[in-house]
Amino acid sequence: MESTIRIIPGLWEGRAPFAQLETLLSPTYPIAYAHSLQPAKDENEVVIFAHSIGGVLGPVAMEGLSLKERKERGRKGGVIGIFFLAAGIATEGVRIGGMPFYDIQGGSMYCTNPLSSLFNDFPPALAKTWLENLQPQPVEGWDGEIKYCGWRHDQVLTRGMQEGFAELVGSMVVRCEAGYMAMLVLSEVVAGGGGCWGV
Repeated sequence: MESTIRIIPGLWEGRAPFAQLETLLSPTYPIAYAHSLQPAKDENEVVIFAHSIGGVLGPVAMEGLSLKERKERGRKGGVIGIFFLAAGIATEGVRIGGMPFYDIQGGSMYCTNPLSSLFNDFPPALAKTWLENLQPQPVEGWDGEIKYCGWRHDQVLTRGMQEGFAELVGSMVVRCEAGYMAMLVLSEVVAGGGGCWGV
């Protein structure tokens, strides 16, 4: 059965930063962006590709949607794996709230110092282009207590934090020399996925 890759972008990103990755992966894998983790009508197996806050949101949203859980209910398809890229991970009971890299202005949330935190390894002209593509996020709706973690059943996130998250969930670690937005500067390496797309 063919795996669909469901991309869950981080805050402020939208789809644009994933265009090159999508181009590299789409000849082999169907690509979708996560508005819902429900398997598509063709009931494909799903690999979640989670960047940044997507590492928290994806596993929370996959409750009841793993391949095993769906099979137990007589259904096909389901989540077969999660690919975390510079992603945050939280355990049950953790409250997600304000972070030091949130810049709250009225009802909108922006990234604090995005040139040095998100685009620190970009040439200045490229960083400026991507800076103009960032989208504000609503302040409401990002905080709350984590109730479910699907994985159990950079300058923003340091290497030590990312490796700690990977160790926490027992993930394979693939290292590359890039910052937080690796999918933009090392698309081919990220698309290679360390051989995990067919988990």
